[in-house]
Amino acid sequence: MSALLETHRGLLDAALDATRQRRPVPDFAVPATPIGITPKALQPLLDRPFELDGASGAARLGAEESPFGFALAITYPTAEASELQRRAEAARTGLARAGLALRTGIALETLVRLRAQAPLLAEALVHTTGAPASLAESSGVGSALQAALTATALAYEAQKRTPTSLLRPAVSDEPPRRLRFGYVPRGAALIRGTALQPIVTALPPLFANLVTANPTLVVPHPSAILPLALVVRVVRAVLAEAGIGPDAVQLGIETADTPLSRQLAALPAVRLVDHGGEAGFAAWLGANAPGTRGFAASSGVNPVVIDGTDDMDGLCHGLAYSLAAHSGQTPTRPQTLFVPADGIVTEQGHLSFEAVAAGLAQALDRLVAEPAAAIDLLGAIADPATLALFPRLQALGRIVAESRRLPVEGFAKARTATPLVLAVEATREAVYAPPQAGPIAFLVRTADTAESIERAAHGIAAHGAVLARVHSTNDHVVATAADAFTALGVSVGCNVTGAGEGFGEALDEAATWLDEGFVLDRMRLVAVHRPERG
Repeated sequence: MSALLETHRGLLDAALDATRQRRPVPDFAVPATPIGITPKALQPLLDRPFELDGASGAARLGAEESPFGFALAITYPTAEASELQRRAEAARTGLARAGLALRTGIALETLVRLRAQAPLLAEALVHTTGAPASLAESSGVGSALQAALTATALAYEAQKRTPTSLLRPAVSDEPPRRLRFGYVPRGAALIRGTALQPIVTALPPLFANLVTANPTLVVPHPSAILPLALVVRVVRAVLAEAGIGPDAVQLGIETADTPLSRQLAALPAVRLVDHGGEAGFAAWLGANAPGTRGFAASSGVNPVVIDGTDDMDGLCHGLAYSLAAHSGQTPTRPQTLFVPADGIVTEQGHLSFEAVAAGLAQALDRLVAEPAAAIDLLGAIADPATLALFPRLQALGRIVAESRRLPVEGFAKARTATPLVLAVEATREAVYAPPQAGPIAFLVRTADTAESIERAAHGIAAHGAVLARVHSTNDHVVATAADAFTALGVSVGCNVTGAGEGFGEALDEAATWLDEGFVLDRMRLVAVHRPERG
């Protein structure tokens, strides 16, 4: 038994129990540590090389810029794809021979250390993704650690419940046979980081790979390297202390001119690829690396069907919050809001389509009325190209809520934008259906709720979604919408109002990590038959 695992036995037991009940581990929540936009914990890392003990390659790359308007000026060690693969292969045997108990102990020790560094990781998110300071630690880091703990528990339990040895009795004149079972890893794994959710999308596969003994190559998005570099540094330190080669987890850096993730994915030794779900990369992966197992963390259009409500103010506030949180860059941000042309029934009486639009606009106005408080919710826009979309999009529909820039004290070049909401007819699907980046949403006028559900389901089928929502006082409508959306593999929020509609729903994305297939596909069960000799 691993001493590391025994040290964290209580945490593992709590994680196993929580996973069976489909809930987070309460005692593992990240404590609230107020951080601001001014980089404090981050300051010693800026304007210098990032140190990563034992990392391969002498080359250094990195050109990150904070969405709040300054260059991080950090460079990171990297190497060519062939060298990263060679070192991963060299580490593979040691990782597998370490055994399940030690690998799980290493995973748990790493998670505990990352939790202690939550303020630093949160600042890294703020200044690479533009995440709001008030939410980066709890939602950006805390949710990621909980999801990684879940993946660790699932990977451990899957391997523990399989017997290692069975004795088959003799049949006729054949002797008894001993069957020995064991899991073997698939091979080297690639994690391709995302620009907006780098930690929450990378940690679950990283820890699933670690516990299932697949050496992992982490290639962050060029605009959000620092959060994952900090993670990799901690993992490598724990691996080294445990006597396992730290190259079981490596960092690789890519740029527009050096597409390292594609070079790695095309290598025969790389058998697992986790990525952000971009259609272009997914298509490339299918054509160029057909033998790999691919896992995608995508977002999509996240439709909302509004048929009625008994809490109109809460509905409007919740939708406004969802649109504004992290400037509409969360994976569960709704994009298409479907409302019948003749309006909806509420506790305030019958409200027209125009009244629903006005209620949403007023809720947004209240959220962003005070710039300093608004920035705590909005954060900043990660990609400068997102801001360039607004002039073109504003011409596509009637403006319900106009987007405007908000000042950020001390950061004159910060990229900020309040949500843009446009009213469009349901027939203009080419306008509202394609996924859009940033704080942009469409209020879609439909003939009736049946059409709303049909068009919402069509949008999910065509463009994907993480979460769909339905608001209605009619149980039949709720059930019909929920059946239509879950049949497409999408989680559904029914009549969830207030702040529950908001940023915290990124936790719903953790349903992916609660699927045992997420860990089981990272290894194969093998068996050896031998006659039992007396």
